[in-house]
Amino acid sequence: MKLIHIVENLDRGAVENWLVNIFLESRKTRPGWEWTFYCILGKPGRLDEKVVAAGGKIIYSPVTVSEKLKFLRHLRAALIRGHYDVVHAHHDYLSGFYLLATAGLKFKRRILHIHNNDRGLPVGNRFLYKILTPVFRWTGIKMSDDILGISENTLNEFRMGYSSHRPNFEVLYYGIDLTPYVNPPEGEAIRNSLNLPKECKILLFTGRMIDEKNPVYVVRILQQLLKYRDDVYAVFAGKDCSCWL
Repeated sequence: MKLIHIVENLDRGAVENWLVNIFLESRKTRPGWEWTFYCILGKPGRLDEKVVAAGGKIIYSPVTVSEKLKFLRHLRAALIRGHYDVVHAHHDYLSGFYLLATAGLKFKRRILHIHNNDRGLPVGNRFLYKILTPVFRWTGIKMSDDILGISENTLNEFRMGYSSHRPNFEVLYYGIDLTPYVNPPEGEAIRNSLNLPKECKILLFTGRMIDEKNPVYVVRILQQLLKYRDDVYAVFAGKDCSCWL
């Protein structure tokens, strides 16, 4: 079985880290499967060495998604050369664009994976965004055999009432290894590291600092709590959190 996964790059992204862990586990149960990662950002990531050491392959796109036709031509050429059985696209609505490169080619499965429902498209233009979002959604649905969602909510957001026997819509919950967290650090040590009072209460936000994650809501909660007590603090752990502090 030959699989190709279309991702950003194998670096710090949550999806890519989860996917690499799945790949490494699969080497134990299905060592004969060949995994290839097509990285649209065209640059190395910190997980590359781990993937290659485990027998995975990496293709770096020489052109960006903004060069639409060139990008699709290179992706299509890579798909033809690789003779893959499964194409698995991991970029939500943008995956509908990637799947255009599969037109007329035969695969056992074409999988579109919805990892969130923020409808992000890197088009840089609000007018184009309004036009292309439904187009890529329709293309993704029509050109997929399976559409996976991280939750019922995420899946329903993408399908928007679409009902048919094809493609197959299915929820695939993430799983993580909790072993490293069996013995969590002491609360006092955490407070000391953040220079907070040892008896204070903490509101913890974890996630990217974007509107869809709603970090401002934590600030509003903190604002209300501080009317009644002064020993509450909010801690934010996530990408680009410095711009919020």
